[in-house]
Amino acid sequence: MKKLAIIFCAAAILSGALRAVVFAEEETIPQDTMDTRLMTMEKTPINKFFRGFVNTLTFLVELPASICDVTKRKGAVSGCTLGVADGIATSFVRLGTGLFDLVTFLIPPYNKPLLKPEYAIDSASDKMSSTAVDW
Repeated sequence: MKKLAIIFCAAAILSGALRAVVFAEEETIPQDTMDTRLMTMEKTPINKFFRGFVNTLTFLVELPASICDVTKRKGAVSGCTLGVADGIATSFVRLGTGLFDLVTFLIPPYNKPLLKPEYAIDSASDKMSSTAVDW
């Protein structure tokens, strides 16, 4: 029962801190001229947390994408050697940036990713956009 109470209190404190950070900009906007266009998801810590969470879960997508990309550009042998090495390195960089975003999601800026494209899935779709491979 004590553990449940501690978890509940920690969640309440985190929720209050998150709410204070998310809605901190509302104080600078006069109440009679509230512009909801300024309150976008990109400008909240939730965006940074979500980006970190998704990149941490999908970092391994970079491996086959890099293999495919190198194979398209340099051939099958290079794809099996250089592509694997590039994919492993890119995967670990993507994992690192995802973990960094998860740990620092309350610290601005919220809408500037460390890696571009922002998500591993977008990177994979860019690398594998044309599937024609010359064997």
